[in-house]
Amino acid sequence: MAERTETRKLPRGERCTQCGDRRYYLENGLRFCASNGHEIEGFVQFDIGEEEDSGKMGMVTRKEKERKERERKHLTGLAGKSLFLEALQLILRYQLSWMIHEKGFRDELETVVRDLWDLRIRAFSSLVPDETEAPDTLEVFSSQPLPDEGEVVVKSSATNRSWDADRGSNWPMPKMSDTLGLCYLGCLLLRIPIRIGEIFQWVTSNNMPYNRVYFSLPQEMKDRMPSFFTQALKLPFQTPLVGGELHQTILHLVMSFSFNYELIFPALSYVPIFVQLARNLSLPAEVIHGAKELSSALSCTFQYPIRKQRVFPIDHPEILLISLLIISTKLCFPFDGSRPLVTDGYTFDWERWSQARAKQEPPNHEKHSMTEYSAQEIVSLDDEELDQFFSQLASLNDSKIKNPVTRFFPVENVPELEPPVPEIVPQELDAGVKQVLSEAIQKSSGSGEETTNEDADLGVNYEAFNHLEDLNAPGKTLYEAAGKNELYSIHKTTH
Repeated sequence: MAERTETRKLPRGERCTQCGDRRYYLENGLRFCASNGHEIEGFVQFDIGEEEDSGKMGMVTRKEKERKERERKHLTGLAGKSLFLEALQLILRYQLSWMIHEKGFRDELETVVRDLWDLRIRAFSSLVPDETEAPDTLEVFSSQPLPDEGEVVVKSSATNRSWDADRGSNWPMPKMSDTLGLCYLGCLLLRIPIRIGEIFQWVTSNNMPYNRVYFSLPQEMKDRMPSFFTQALKLPFQTPLVGGELHQTILHLVMSFSFNYELIFPALSYVPIFVQLARNLSLPAEVIHGAKELSSALSCTFQYPIRKQRVFPIDHPEILLISLLIISTKLCFPFDGSRPLVTDGYTFDWERWSQARAKQEPPNHEKHSMTEYSAQEIVSLDDEELDQFFSQLASLNDSKIKNPVTRFFPVENVPELEPPVPEIVPQELDAGVKQVLSEAIQKSSGSGEETTNEDADLGVNYEAFNHLEDLNAPGKTLYEAAGKNELYSIHKTTH
């Protein structure tokens, strides 16, 4: 039992409720008035222990601090570039795996392309870190559209083609489109007849890994990738691949391999490509023979012009191929119905050919790039188009970017992509070609007449067109189809 303490004075305003005394004493943890010993309610005494526990009652628990997840830091300098090269190498493996397992290419293709990739980046391991290099500077990648294809004249120089490690911070990093170029050059070394247009169609139809292959990369790799390299890897999803760009990329690779390693790529296997083009354009077999004769007469080698200082579009082997085929077609079967080279008892009706081709033309799946929109076009977009536009903008964002504007465009993990466009199987293509030719080829009414010597000396007039407006409807259809097959504008195919 606790002893009685000395009397004390109650706080101001308090007194004993029974006798009114204002003095009290403590006993056994309770208060009693000093005069009559009445208990004063509303008070319980607690023992005060250590100094640090004063003012506390009951059990004391300490709240654990929340552990903040530490974000991985982006790599910079050579480490960031090395990570980007690893990402490109992984993308290249994805593409080769698709070509081998889905398209049936030989397994040797992976070995050849791997060796080409090793040659392309071999000098990178010898680079010395440059402390003066700005970590966020990159001049290799651009989303700006190419100039008019007819004005694209490649001016080759030793500086642009060199992959020497002595270039230091100016060492040229590969681009995303280089992966497609290496796949094409690997096929060229193995003498596999493939066209640039085929690769382009695989990419634009979302079948070949390219457009959004960035989202298939490992998360740790994406977390540590520098933001400007991340944007370069996302660029194909934002800006559609341009055929002229792919031609220039392959030409630059061919010239660079020749300059750095004296590697000469073989000529194109032009006969199978002539057959492919004639088949795609639904043209008679006679035009193939005519194109071969023209190439022989002009001494065409169909090799890349590695020693030319100025390279024009017609110097590209595949563009030369389609040009010769168009010339042969116009000589064999003129648009105006004049005397053709082929007089085997039938005529070619271009109007029927054009109508039959129009029935089999697949829908256009080209993606509109957000860089092609003007301010006026953006304002006039409907709700669905505007959502797609902002979705493309949001996919460019990086979660590490500390820009207040980006809060209006939340980061999207995996943007939606149109499903792959089913490819036309060879049987369907052959059936379509037969249908078009059966409607276009007509028996000649004068097939039994003999050709006189006077008629034979007249020769054949070649009809040239100086302007696009001069073409009739079938001619325009043929030129557009030819340009689509070789990814070049109708304005730039041969006249």
